[in-house]
Amino acid sequence: MSFSDYLIVETYDIKLTQTWLKTLGYFKGKPDGKLDQKTVKAIKRYQKDNGFKVDGKLYRDLLIFIKADARGPFATRVAIQ
Repeated sequence: MSFSDYLIVETYDIKLTQTWLKTLGYFKGKPDGKLDQKTVKAIKRYQKDNGFKVDGKLYRDLLIFIKADARGPFATRVAIQ
């Protein structure tokens, strides 16, 4: 199992992801750290729009891409180091 295969299940990481998806226009509502239907729907939309396998699962590598998109190009370099 590689680093990118790990699923994200921590409330803090989910809340950050919701915040970033909201910044990008994918998540509607207040980030609460719950991996509920509206969060999965936002993840699926992001996956579809960005060429990922559409399964609604939040893997570590997907979180890094979402963060980079929400923060801009510099974040990509920082996140991957």
